[in-house]
Amino acid sequence: MHNIISLENSDLKAHILPYGATLAGLWNVNDPRSLVLGFKETEDYRQSNFYCGAIVGPIANRIANGRVVIDGQSHLLPQNEGRNTLHSGAEGLHQRVWDVSDVTPSSVALTCALGDGACGLPGARVITAEYSLDGPMLQLRMTATSDRMTLMNPAHHPYWAVNGHARLRINSSQVLDVDASKLPTGKADDVDGTDFDLNAFSPVPKTLDHCFVLNPHKRDAPEPVAELKMPHYTLRIETDAPGLQVYAGAALPKLADEKTQGWPIAPYSGLALEPQFWPDAPNHDHFPSILLPPQHQWTQITRYVLEF
Repeated sequence: MHNIISLENSDLKAHILPYGATLAGLWNVNDPRSLVLGFKETEDYRQSNFYCGAIVGPIANRIANGRVVIDGQSHLLPQNEGRNTLHSGAEGLHQRVWDVSDVTPSSVALTCALGDGACGLPGARVITAEYSLDGPMLQLRMTATSDRMTLMNPAHHPYWAVNGHARLRINSSQVLDVDASKLPTGKADDVDGTDFDLNAFSPVPKTLDHCFVLNPHKRDAPEPVAELKMPHYTLRIETDAPGLQVYAGAALPKLADEKTQGWPIAPYSGLALEPQFWPDAPNHDHFPSILLPPQHQWTQITRYVLEF
């Protein structure tokens, strides 16, 4: 397995793994326990199946029946969740070794090239992920280009170590309605009066695996969208993405403590907060588009701001 890149400043330390451009650990420099779930041995990331800390895509989340239409032509994506596609299938960005460049003590850039047809999509694509520390903040800036019209919606998939102690606040009045396969029905439901009303700090509903509506369009700059309050820290997420997928971790496996970065891994031990465009967007005309024209640049910025 490829070497971990260690980033550090006076507030934070981060480990970045080229495999999947993965955030393998994030620490308050005064605490030996990682704030995100991860493994001590890098090979365990390859063996896991829950996208721990990786960048997923090029299309994150679910695509109904693995089918999309681009410029009138139908494309079949790898179907890895029954008939549907989750996180672009088994050969998505999370399973690829990214090239590393521009390493400094507090930042690193990683690049992944996808050939025409990779993950079932057209275009020779280049995706970059730039991690950087600035005080008590970790920023992730992702970009992508293509030489053909294609679809683009990568997302970061860290699990914040919560162990049942989290209280969560999300600046959102709507959540996408989903069917039994967790695919959007096309409706956005008001959260008022439901368990998903998280506009004030609340316990995390265990049934959460939903996309919260942040904005019908991509924002011009990152804005605060969510806060996670833990006994030993508070996390604020800022992003320019139009949605936030929140997964309570119901299907996380039980793994021995000696394998992990200071916290046990078990169901509900980690909370995934994933800024992204809305799931199954190509099959819902009224959802924000994830089309990427040739020679255009797709960009998304997420900031993890911590207070200890």
